[in-house]
Amino acid sequence: TNQSRTMAIVRTSETSGYYVDIYRSDNTMSNDYVYHNIGDELVFLDEKGKTLTTQKTDYPVTEKDYPGFRFFTEVEKLPEYAGNVVARFSAKNEREERIFMQAYLAGNENRDYYRANSPKTKTAGSQYNGKSLPVFTIRTESEAKSRPFVVVFEPFKGENKNTVERISVEKRNDADVFTALTVFNKNGDKQHVFQSVDPEKTFSSKTGSFRGYYGVASMKGKKLASLYLGQGTEISSRGYALKSRVAGASANLEVRGKRYNISCNQETDVHLPVKKVTLLTIVNNGKKESLPFSMTGDGVVFLVPAVSGAEIYVN
Repeated sequence: TNQSRTMAIVRTSETSGYYVDIYRSDNTMSNDYVYHNIGDELVFLDEKGKTLTTQKTDYPVTEKDYPGFRFFTEVEKLPEYAGNVVARFSAKNEREERIFMQAYLAGNENRDYYRANSPKTKTAGSQYNGKSLPVFTIRTESEAKSRPFVVVFEPFKGENKNTVERISVEKRNDADVFTALTVFNKNGDKQHVFQSVDPEKTFSSKTGSFRGYYGVASMKGKKLASLYLGQGTEISSRGYALKSRVAGASANLEVRGKRYNISCNQETDVHLPVKKVTLLTIVNNGKKESLPFSMTGDGVVFLVPAVSGAEIYVN
């Protein structure tokens, strides 16, 4: 069986963020995505927050059952549900405050969802040590390569204090090698997440263009707020672009009006959708200097050296 997995953290503010998990497996018989968390309760919800009805069942196990699914207890099933699902764990911290882990599960065809109790744990902290913990699984009786498991996890404290509203995965014919995920936030912001297992190929989606392993285009309203290129060559969205001249580069661009913050671990070409430029300067470690640039039909292009936390000013 060939498998691939990408896990990443997206920070949306000083106090909020989420985890992204994209998992592929080409096992043609069946595939299970398994996750357990501390908690007193686990419920399945639809995108509008309505509780989804489950039915008692036994977990389907293979003859040898190397994962140990036979040890699950109080198993319940949400069968053949094609829409997005929210799995919400509720718990209490040491101060008896309500805390949550909310998992947003991208829907797909031929998917069953299970919730159960796992064997007792010895690594879950003082409140939950020695207790059986809630667990959910996503199961498909087919390969999970062209239809990978895509899950976004958001921890938060306090009822309804989550910042993520919903997720959406772009339907594609090349989903076995590329995923375009959009995470919608309750405040109207959103993040376009690009993930690929073929860093030599450039992929175009409805939300941008990407070449590499991982990238994020963050939107504030209808305007681009930042671009992140992780182990890649190119990312572009809304007229902004970061392009490395060698593979495997990382770079981050933040849009702050006419000022831009940038960090990159090697020389990076930057494209901004600015029609008129007379002077372009960079401030790095307190040193200010002008950068040469060229105008294209739809903006300005310039080369930035490897920098950390530099500021670019366009006049």
